[in-house]
Amino acid sequence: MFRFLENNNPVLYFFLLIFIILLHIPLFHENYYGINESIYVLCAKKVVFGGVMYVDAWDNKPPIIFWFYTLFVRSFGDYTLLALRIFSIVYYFFSALIFNQLFYFYRFSKSFHIWPGILLALLCLSPWYANELNAEHLMLLPTLFMVLYACFYFIEGEKRWSYLYWIGILGAVCLGFKYQGIFNLIGLLFGVFLFYILKPQEILTIFLGFMTVILIVFLNLYFTDSIHEFVDIGFLYNFDYMGVGKNLGEEVSFFNGLKEYFKNYGVVIILGILGILNYRSRFYTMAIRQRKIETLLLSLTITSAIGIFLGGSRLYLHYFIQILPFLLIHAVYFALSRRRWGRFMLFLNFIFPLFTLAIYYFVSTPERFQWIQPYIKKDGWVNSKFEELNFSTQEKLLLEDLNYNHPEITEIFIVDFLPELYLKLKKSCSLKYVNFSLTFYKMNWLSHHKGKLTLWSKPEQLSDLYKELIRKKPKYIIDSQGIFEEWKDKIPLFLSQYKMKKVLDYNVYYL
Repeated sequence: MFRFLENNNPVLYFFLLIFIILLHIPLFHENYYGINESIYVLCAKKVVFGGVMYVDAWDNKPPIIFWFYTLFVRSFGDYTLLALRIFSIVYYFFSALIFNQLFYFYRFSKSFHIWPGILLALLCLSPWYANELNAEHLMLLPTLFMVLYACFYFIEGEKRWSYLYWIGILGAVCLGFKYQGIFNLIGLLFGVFLFYILKPQEILTIFLGFMTVILIVFLNLYFTDSIHEFVDIGFLYNFDYMGVGKNLGEEVSFFNGLKEYFKNYGVVIILGILGILNYRSRFYTMAIRQRKIETLLLSLTITSAIGIFLGGSRLYLHYFIQILPFLLIHAVYFALSRRRWGRFMLFLNFIFPLFTLAIYYFVSTPERFQWIQPYIKKDGWVNSKFEELNFSTQEKLLLEDLNYNHPEITEIFIVDFLPELYLKLKKSCSLKYVNFSLTFYKMNWLSHHKGKLTLWSKPEQLSDLYKELIRKKPKYIIDSQGIFEEWKDKIPLFLSQYKMKKVLDYNVYYL
């Protein structure tokens, strides 16, 4: 195992660390909030203050990702996001280091290069406006360790049973971050199966590692009395999500998603496919250990692609991180074998990230934004990035109203899929409906659905909404969709106490 870390270049790895720190600069902006990251933080806050996940906080991800965020909220409180950014730097440094060593250890190039580590960090952390510690990012390091343990055991012949046990544990951890994470374990085992006959005791050891994590998750759900809610919210709703195919307020398109993939990762996609074809054409001229590792990587590439396309039309940028390391090894291998023009192709990966970083420089402060404002569309992409990092007029008015007219309120409810707005306004979510997109689709009786929505999960009936409002009646409600007005019409006596005022385009209801 220790041979794996030999023959590296500490100076280049120090440069890699500095590079990763520079890529994190936009994430340290005081108003940078990722959508999914905001949901996880809001759910974690509810758990830290005595709530139970899936009972008092709704989101459809598996439990382990919430445990991760709860640990940070419990440990760092108001400094959670700062702590997450620092953790991210360390996390990506070790991920890039291990990835780079894997590339060199299996002689995908004859001499030591830092290209694999640099490009993994660059493409995982770019573009800055889509970067947050999502499930795919958090699966990266466990997956790399899972590949390493498989290499040590099945390729290098280090027959330690602990390696198999850890493969099972890490596969279950990936599943606990996101259900598609199971494809990493499936891809790994299928790749092993193509060159190695697994013995029953080896399969059992992997299974025991996997079930260790599953048992811990089950016991947590059992002792928090949340198994029923987990099955409904954390499992069955995912089938509903695949059916509706988008979050509230989103416009999604499979072909637009593909266009975004090629805009951000096009060079890696093209070089990766060429690398696979090139390696396959020379497969039987390669050393046996190289054939085995490439078989593992190809199998993982295929199963990761399946995991991505299960999202349907929702080809979000962070989905691509699941396939990136396996495709990237083939891409860098092919480029380095082409000498000059190959290295030129690798440099092309920097064009779009550098462009987005230049945009960040201008949109990160109102003063610099004024320099380019006359040259951009008022409702365009660049303007939207400025509003993400700086309070819009709407958000400023809401903050002013909360601070001056309702300073005692610490929890609000937003009747829209705007989790990042809670963090911008420095408020918590007062109801269990943290992921309001999930709530919106489970309320299949709303007029927005026109009776056309069929659910796998249990619909959130009007009586369920009434119980939740009785349990904790919000003192301040922001409604941008007219949905709360429909709630008032259906529960008129109970909600009649709310007064309404306009804050620009939003209706605000308060007690």
